[in-house]
Amino acid sequence: MPVPQRGGPPPAAHGDPVQLQTQADIAVALTAALSTRMKPPATPRRDLRPSTAAWMLLTGMGVTLLLLAVFSDPGYRWAALAAGAVQIVCGYAWIVRLTHMRDPQRGLLCGSRR
Repeated sequence: MPVPQRGGPPPAAHGDPVQLQTQADIAVALTAALSTRMKPPATPRRDLRPSTAAWMLLTGMGVTLLLLAVFSDPGYRWAALAAGAVQIVCGYAWIVRLTHMRDPQRGLLCGSRR
């Protein structure tokens, strides 16, 4: 009988069954190994940015004023129109700003087009 080497696995005896692995077993083991080593997914932000919150409040106010103008006093239509105009101007300025942050020359062109 051969002498076992230090640090290595002991030799298999003739009576031990051979452990065969199918491709499915290998895939399961590989998936388990990879999933334990991967970092967990990043958690999304739970808070709103102030600009997003202001935009949502302005939209809600505009919709409320529009519904009041349609179903009750027509005097609210000017307030709804003003809220819509503020959103249009803010949206235009935001797009120009984002374009200017990427490329200042294109931002100026974007802001000057009619």
